Amino acid sequence: MSIESLYPYAGNHAIQNAVFALGFHGIISDPILKRIEAASLDSYGRDFDPFVPHHAVAFSFDMNKVGQASPKLMPIGGFQLQRQSSGVPQIVTRSLTVSPSDCVLMVADYSRWATVKIEVAKYVRPILAALGEDQQAINSIGLQYTDVFTWRADPAELNLIEVFAPNPPYLVPNVLSPDGPQLWHSHHGYFKDASNSSQYKQLDNINVSRVADVSGTHSIQILTSHKAQLSTPMWQVGSEDNFDKIFEIFEALHDSNKEILRSLLSSEVLRRIKFDAPKAE
Repeated sequence: MSIESLYPYAGNHAIQNAVFALGFHGIISDPILKRIEAASLDSYGRDFDPFVPHHAVAFSFDMNKVGQASPKLMPIGGFQLQRQSSGVPQIVTRSLTVSPSDCVLMVADYSRWATVKIEVAKYVRPILAALGEDQQAINSIGLQYTDVFTWRADPAELNLIEVFAPNPPYLVPNVLSPDGPQLWHSHHGYFKDASNSSQYKQLDNINVSRVADVSGTHSIQILTSHKAQLSTPMWQVGSEDNFDKIFEIFEALHDSNKEILRSLLSSEVLRRIKFDAPKAE
């Protein structure tokens, strides 16, 4: 058996999407959300398609009128910007969602880290500048990857020993056994202390699954998420110094992700996704 029938999601890499997140320190106010919205639209609104405002909805119950509730539309609860694929309508390739508690950027047209992080910086910088005007802080930074490998052959021929590294630390042995379950999910999570120019506790979660779609096609899915919970909130996030610190943490989370995948996947699979290509590629 060969893994030639195992296809990485994007051809030369397996990343289906990457998610970048910033957690705000406390709930930010409606005026600040409005200012972030204006800064985002002014800086890169043309790069996206629909603008979707989010509103909270409150219900007022009248105890004298059983079964009736009157919804009331509240002020803005955030917003979302989306970019759709030019080739496949309704497929979202980028989305930026800002809520009172966080900012989340999803990238579904991932290329290489060196390219994507520059684009992420373009989206994040105006948001941080708008937060910095009122001395708002962030307290967490997150990065998540979803990697997918599709098996385009008889599922019985998929030999997981050739897909995963010998004795991978994040999988229980029975899922790799010939007598093990055909479809399965494995989850492993842990905390570790980390530091560079910032101190934080890092939570790593590794979710690995062998799944089948309705047609019976099998795939290996790997979801790795990393969250840096800062020891103290980061204030003055609009400053260049703190902007650099935030992306230093994104870089460290990305490196952690690579270490996990290196210990999880076989050398042949790593070669197929050009895992050790220079960062500039």
